Amino acid sequence: MEEKNEKPMTADHTTTDQTSEDLTAMDQAAMDQMTVEEGFEKIEEILRKMESRDIPLEESFGLYEEGMKLLKFCNERISRVEKKVMKLDEDGQLKPLDEE
Repeated sequence: MEEKNEKPMTADHTTTDQTSEDLTAMDQAAMDQMTVEEGFEKIEEILRKMESRDIPLEESFGLYEEGMKLLKFCNERISRVEKKVMKLDEDGQLKPLDEE
């Protein structure tokens, strides 16, 4: 008899192995090219996959780790932008927003 080696399918019709490989294969160079919005989209994708009841425990840990990396990336990007926000004073000069 021939043994079938079928992987469980997720709601989006990919195998659970495919989804974790796609997400955990993201390296720092790819993350550096990503926008904050793209980072949040990937986090949402990870959350949807983790909510699947047929995901193996090991894979959910990998997805959690990838999600935390993405969350850290997004927070760092937002902090960097906040530090660059400037305001125009009465003399028409740009000053940091938190400087009075």
